[in-house]
Amino acid sequence: MFHTLALNKPRSVLTVFLFVSLAAHAESPSKAGDQAARPMMLMPEGKFLPGGPLAGYDLPVSPQNTGDGPEVQLFPGSVEHWRGYMMKYVPMRSFFDVQSLLKRWVLADLPDAPKDRISDYASPIYKVPKNSMATPTGEMLPPVKVLNMGPKDAPLKLDLGELPVGLYALRMIGAVPTDKLRPFRLPLVLCLTINDGPDGEVSTYRIRAGYVDEFYNPKSRSWEFKARVKPANFPG
Repeated sequence: MFHTLALNKPRSVLTVFLFVSLAAHAESPSKAGDQAARPMMLMPEGKFLPGGPLAGYDLPVSPQNTGDGPEVQLFPGSVEHWRGYMMKYVPMRSFFDVQSLLKRWVLADLPDAPKDRISDYASPIYKVPKNSMATPTGEMLPPVKVLNMGPKDAPLKLDLGELPVGLYALRMIGAVPTDKLRPFRLPLVLCLTINDGPDGEVSTYRIRAGYVDEFYNPKSRSWEFKARVKPANFPG
């Protein structure tokens, strides 16, 4: 089951000052079909960490924080967890957050989302100690609407709009029910078809994704692609 698709433009030493103020964000994530607005509109009082735009915004602590760190809220309304091993010792943050976010789709809110595949999902809460395994608390976070997706379900179709030349990441944020987890995971394969070729040629990307029963976006659940000369869009 998946909650969010996010389109990000990675920060780098060469591009951060060119694209940070131009990055776009959904004006009202809860409304279907919302298009881009600048992240500065969401964070008019945004304060940068020491180091300025390259270091990123000083983000608030996530309401989903479950252990030492703490986790930060990557963008307003986010259900996503992000943790790194060393964050129990030093501050860490995701490479993708409100500063790099261009567009966001809440899948259950899409106008053409199949109603019979929409359900509520309450993510379990785990305690994440500093030097031992995460343990379930038996508590749950408030449920959110998700779109259930299986191997035989029809693919989603989204319009990314016209993208300037550059490198982009499309990130899938989702979870798998606890009773479907096992020590050796069953394979989860995600497929993206996009016309990102120099002359509009269509490319297909397949990734084998990791998963847990909380809302995460592991590296293996992101597609990275380049927008070259022609605009990049989903043909289907």
